[in-house]
Amino acid sequence: MAASKYSEKTKFAFPKQAKYPKVKTYSKKTAGIEETELRGILGQIIDGMKTYAKRSKVIVEAGCSDVSITNSSGMNANGTYSNFTAYCEAMCEKGMGFGYYSGVEPAKNPYELGNLAGRMANMMDKPEKLETGKHTVVLSIEALHSMLDILLPSLSGELKRKKISALWNKNGEKILSEKFTLLDNPFADASNASEFDGEGVACGKKMLFERGVLKNFFYNLETAALEGAGKKGSCSRNSFASKPSVSPSNLVVASGNFDSFTEELGEFIYVRSVHGVHTSNTTTGDFGVEANIAFRMNGKGSRKGDEIGLKGFIISGNIFNMFNSIIGLEKKQKTYDNLISPDIAFKDVQIIG
Repeated sequence: MAASKYSEKTKFAFPKQAKYPKVKTYSKKTAGIEETELRGILGQIIDGMKTYAKRSKVIVEAGCSDVSITNSSGMNANGTYSNFTAYCEAMCEKGMGFGYYSGVEPAKNPYELGNLAGRMANMMDKPEKLETGKHTVVLSIEALHSMLDILLPSLSGELKRKKISALWNKNGEKILSEKFTLLDNPFADASNASEFDGEGVACGKKMLFERGVLKNFFYNLETAALEGAGKKGSCSRNSFASKPSVSPSNLVVASGNFDSFTEELGEFIYVRSVHGVHTSNTTTGDFGVEANIAFRMNGKGSRKGDEIGLKGFIISGNIFNMFNSIIGLEKKQKTYDNLISPDIAFKDVQIIG
């Protein structure tokens, strides 16, 4: 307490009691699942892979938890959360495929989850080499989920305050393609839905990029007070023992105007999974990641089954430049973990084969 007089003075205060929005975070069906039913779901996933895969790995989990946050300012936040998770891997000789689902409700079609993993493994069984050069690349929602981990640290209010973020003084400026709009929405039907954040602050929507223009950063109470931003509600904590940190909730990418890239785009590289995002420079946005599951799509006029598996290759570049080279987005949105997004096509992506 004696040393605190040397600290920077802020308007930090714990949140008071608030009215929290109604959000679906709990499912009686998920909470009531018993072991026999989980085994049945696991069996359906395996059945979906059987046609294609010789070996498989399946993990199915269901559970619920209660979260309560109380402070000395009279705030008392309580919530009940349920979560169903299914993950599967399929192996077909040298080919590998995967499927993943996480949500409040149980997976609607476990068979299809396994079947997707099996088909993916089958197509990757005898992959071809990809020549080095610049290619049109489409990121699936699974690959996009990973690539956003390179972009999102630049939206940290803490890094903005310390002027470490490449975007610290860019608020209100056009940073990315005007085709790209990104919303942080804790009310969306995805895995991070919540009524309040990790500090008991009522959740709310935050526009992060609107048609490429930077609109907001993520703040917890401490960062908001130090920044004098008056913005908060983007905090998470893994447990009662962990320190609150800035974090997104559910991320929603707005739809585009393509009905189908396969029918309308021409030849492109379809990336389903990338590896090595953790090696990227999240300050500058520079990256080099391996695409370990990808396909050459023949484009206009091609038929289902024309996809050609490709051996692991490197995608390199800068995340800000890449998201400035968006060709378009499909109309149909998909859900993967805490991300709701269509597939996105990028032009002139550097690939090292």
